[in-house]
Amino acid sequence: DDDDLEASFASLRPNTPPKARGPRGPSIAERSAQWEKKQAAKREAARQDQEQLNSQKCSFTPKVSAKAKELGRGASRKPIHQRGDEFLRRREQKLAAERKVRELTEMADCTF
Repeated sequence: DDDDLEASFASLRPNTPPKARGPRGPSIAERSAQWEKKQAAKREAARQDQEQLNSQKCSFTPKVSAKAKELGRGASRKPIHQRGDEFLRRREQKLAAERKVRELTEMADCTF
């Protein structure tokens, strides 16, 4: 009876090819890592191809004047709050000078 029972269980085992029963290949994590590396390499190659195409299409080089270049160096300029303070100081000096000139002109006609 035990032989009959074991024979009935043996028929429940799947029929697998001998190669599938041997040592296993890379794990799912290793295969996933390999796949990700391949995908990253493909993406990088596509990005480089696109960059090369863009550089070939974009051959325009603008002619920039010296003044524009000077203005473009805004990063080396002082912060806006310092420039604003300097602007206000210069404006006050200019207005004070104009007031003094106007006062002197008006007083020039006075004879007292």
